[in-house]
Amino acid sequence: MAKNRTLTDHAAVAAAFTLAALAATPVSAQSVRYEVTDLGAPIGGATNGAALNNVGQATGDSGNTGAPGGVGAQAFRFDQGMIILNDGPELRSLGRVINDVGQVAGVICVTDELPCDWRLFRHTDGIGIEILGVLGTGYTITPRDINGSGDVVGNSAFGPSSLFHAFLFTDQDGLIDLGTLGGGPISDGMAVNDAGQVVGRTSIGEGGGLHAFLWDDGVMQDLGTLGGSNSTALGINDAGQIVGGAELPDHTEHAFRYAPGVGMVDLHPPAADSSRGLFINDSGMVAGTFLIEQTTRAFRFGDEMGLVDIGVFDPAQDSVMVEPVDMNASGQIVGRALNIDFDKGTVTYRVFVWAPETGLVDLNTAIDAGLREVVLDAAVAINDAGEILVNGRVDGEYRSLLLQPITEPTIICPWDLDADGDVGITDFLTLLAAWGPVPTPDPPDFDGDGIVGILDFLQLLAHWGACP
Repeated sequence: MAKNRTLTDHAAVAAAFTLAALAATPVSAQSVRYEVTDLGAPIGGATNGAALNNVGQATGDSGNTGAPGGVGAQAFRFDQGMIILNDGPELRSLGRVINDVGQVAGVICVTDELPCDWRLFRHTDGIGIEILGVLGTGYTITPRDINGSGDVVGNSAFGPSSLFHAFLFTDQDGLIDLGTLGGGPISDGMAVNDAGQVVGRTSIGEGGGLHAFLWDDGVMQDLGTLGGSNSTALGINDAGQIVGGAELPDHTEHAFRYAPGVGMVDLHPPAADSSRGLFINDSGMVAGTFLIEQTTRAFRFGDEMGLVDIGVFDPAQDSVMVEPVDMNASGQIVGRALNIDFDKGTVTYRVFVWAPETGLVDLNTAIDAGLREVVLDAAVAINDAGEILVNGRVDGEYRSLLLQPITEPTIICPWDLDADGDVGITDFLTLLAAWGPVPTPDPPDFDGDGIVGILDFLQLLAHWGACP
């Protein structure tokens, strides 16, 4: 068993939070717009998205006769159109994770009657669905992550009881039971990186609590705690940095980032009651949650930016939840937010994207949906291109939707009002014709003050001649 870690660098993290984060980032500080693509429902019913890769492919299940995930669901992959992955007589299948080459892992029902006996599957172009099984005589299995090589991790029942073990599937070794530490009864695999390293949690002997683990090349390592009884690892990047939550001796959970040769560093925000790290990208940035005054808030930690509270939508209301569900390579976060006004008896639920440049953005106010009535209910994932997978309703029907950022054209020479390559007399006359108040802060209102006047004329004069 590994030794419990100390609160290394916690003072430095607290100082960074105090300087960079106590003034929480603003709401909608900069406009951002998204184009909406309905992933469709080729066999009818509802569609539920579960994962998104970095080339805009998605997976989930479609064809439900009830709510998402219901009877009749079939796993899909979306790539400029929806493809149902299994065309056999199986009762039900669910796509759950997808890698950047389009391999999908999920579960497939192998019984004709409910309740289902679930088996792990992986779908690969040119091969189709491979049913990979379950540990031992187990009845169900849950994939949680897939890496670039198609290795899959998660947990599986390994017998008729409700006990679960972490598993790893690789092409070389097949389905492997990762076991536990000290003969404990349960373990759970949460994430795998491209080096095949797996993280999760395992029981430590009988009654010894749950500890975060790193499994590497056949060896399970106990990552310890911050002095308490329990910890869990939830993510790992390709540098081997790990994120999760670990208890102190007083049983309070603190977010941590673990690095080889460094150990477990406490990322707990000052004054928070508890915290947990949820996601880590290849730059080492961490996204997580913290509880303070009975409200759930979200943070992002980076070595340069420090620890930042990403803010709330309505700080004056009585109850607030801001919870991240994913983070991409640049540190953009998507998630959900809930505000309750007990005086008015109102509940406001929002789906959001956050970045330092924009603050919190309510995605339902940032979409261009055309003539269709679109309501976004839940963010699922964000990829490195800033595309967002969400679940919602289109004209009242459950759908999975892909939101793609709308890129505004860059105006290199805004003073060239007639776009002839030169700032000249015609542009001057156009400015004079617009002199006075204007409805929008666009050229020739170059300074954006709502009035075309002498300051705008001076800008045009300063750029007289050929555009760069």
